[in-house]
Amino acid sequence: MTSGGLVADTATVSESAYVGPNAVISGNAVVSGNACVSGNAVVSGDAWVGGDARIDGEAWVSDKAQISGNARIDGEAQISA
Repeated sequence: MTSGGLVADTATVSESAYVGPNAVISGNAVVSGNACVSGNAVVSGDAWVGGDARIDGEAWVSDKAQISGNARIDGEAQISA
């Protein structure tokens, strides 16, 4: 898949994952597998998004949160751990 958006030098996005043009991946966050981060979503801190998970809308996944499988996080949801 293709990647866009803002991806920090300290973050990791696998080649099979998708980051939309307005999404932000910051800190030490990891987006792997077939995960998709789109809309204005943010993945930050030490968060990990993998598998077939989808993060969309204005959602934030932060700190040490781990999202995987077929999880869908959207709207204005905020997930942290």
